[in-house]
Amino acid sequence: MNEFLLSLWWNFFKLIGVPFFTLRFRTRYEGPSPKTQFIVVANHTRDIDPALISWFLKRPAHWLSAQEAFINPFRRALLTSLGAFQIIRYETDLLVVKRIIEAVKAGKCIAMFPYGNASWDGVFEAPGQGTLDLVRFLKIPVLAIRAEGAYLSFPRWARRRRKGPIFLKAALLDPDEAIRHITFSEWDWQRERMERYPGKDKAAGLERILWFCPFCGGFRSIAIEGDSAKCRACRSVYTVDDYGFVEGNTIAELLTQQLAFLSDYLRIQEKVSLGRVDLFIRNKGALRYHSRYRATLSLFPDSISIEPENGGRVRTQEGAAALNTCFYYENIKHQVGFQKTMLEFGYDEEVVRIRTDDSSLLLLKAIEQKKREATHVLDYD
Repeated sequence: MNEFLLSLWWNFFKLIGVPFFTLRFRTRYEGPSPKTQFIVVANHTRDIDPALISWFLKRPAHWLSAQEAFINPFRRALLTSLGAFQIIRYETDLLVVKRIIEAVKAGKCIAMFPYGNASWDGVFEAPGQGTLDLVRFLKIPVLAIRAEGAYLSFPRWARRRRKGPIFLKAALLDPDEAIRHITFSEWDWQRERMERYPGKDKAAGLERILWFCPFCGGFRSIAIEGDSAKCRACRSVYTVDDYGFVEGNTIAELLTQQLAFLSDYLRIQEKVSLGRVDLFIRNKGALRYHSRYRATLSLFPDSISIEPENGGRVRTQEGAAALNTCFYYENIKHQVGFQKTMLEFGYDEEVVRIRTDDSSLLLLKAIEQKKREATHVLDYD
């Protein structure tokens, strides 16, 4: 789609988008919205962030979107119509950078989330040096947009959104200042502002990050009831208040504790069962999956084990085929979680996607820990 048609399409969506996000999500945009070429850098909290930000811009911005965002046909059509660039995670960084440079030379506005993925805990740390170097290299104005309250209005782990304000604080800054502008903790902001984010069943989804009871350390002992999480073992109760805190603790503080529990637990357990999951496998660079099946997933000291429900064979596009039922941590590449329930990684010449209702972050952190341990062993050898 050329820039003229894209601009018409963009302005049509703005007629709907600005009132919708302003009223439904109580979104307020503060700062400049230039008519000249720019690059947007913003912190990332949830799937709708590109739309949340885009409708307040005066020019269409081409978002850099990971390939997995294009797999859903409806989302693919919408992203393509709005000029999004598909970034293939398993390509080299040079190919990605080349696409961005070509777009900038063509006069297009680019938009990106330097962190890559939405935050699980509301803390937005500085991205890697490579991102900053790229923004410097492009030499076009940088529009830094810090979304305040967006995480608290719908935490990544939560099943239901809350009612509360979202402030989009925009500023035209040099690359270094732009990165500092979007590097912050929503919890520091909230302790200062104390904005209310009321909602129903505020604890729903807390099991996605509360894998262990904070008091007794029981694994998978948490049950959710309305605004509270209760431990079935020690009967401890953890209530989420209207300000987003859990018994006075931030989600970031709880997650730090959970990662320490997980590290110890994985070292002493020979097998950790994570229950039933859905697996989807495709070739690298492809959008269509060639295999889909349901299985039971377990973590072992050296690998992830998959036990398909149909006895080890699955219907694929080419017909029935034997499956890889063991993924060794040392061979897993580019592991990444997205949305609330998905984990994806490269293995040999394929991309493996695992969908699990409440274990995607746990699985991601377990893989990261096991890969670090494998690296340390190799370094020692």
